[in-house]
Amino acid sequence: MSDEFSPGKKVKLKFLRSGTSIVIEITPRLSNGGDNNNLSPNGTETQSAFVLRPSELQLPAGESLFEISQVDEKPVPKFRALPTYPFEMKRAGISGEVLVDLIVDIDGKVRNAFSAHSSRIEFEASAIEAVNKWTFRPGRRHGHSVYTHMQVPIVFNLN
Repeated sequence: MSDEFSPGKKVKLKFLRSGTSIVIEITPRLSNGGDNNNLSPNGTETQSAFVLRPSELQLPAGESLFEISQVDEKPVPKFRALPTYPFEMKRAGISGEVLVDLIVDIDGKVRNAFSAHSSRIEFEASAIEAVNKWTFRPGRRHGHSVYTHMQVPIVFNLN
């Protein structure tokens, strides 16, 4: 890992479309708490990830982030892209699940999607890629569209 992205370093990111800026601290995460599901045959970790927590997201001025339990109307999916079943998992007959953590913005777009938990790391990228394509009718509070934090399970099943 380069010094530019070494653990503990703070990095400012700006999203060009929305103009939203965020500051994150680089924190390596061993998937599934570092259990053996994520080890390659030679015993090394197959993937690490960097996670941006919802509390670290800087919203536009005057906007707040609400938990799904705090909104009057929950976000409702308008379009749900289906995830691609990872080839190796399908070939091996392995099922799994990914709990995707995300924010639905005031336009109904998905922001900051990441895997909060998964049965196997091999399912994570496909689940996140699919959820990033979803669109929603945004959550509402007191009659106004709001940024809403939520989690959705994505199940991979061969049946």
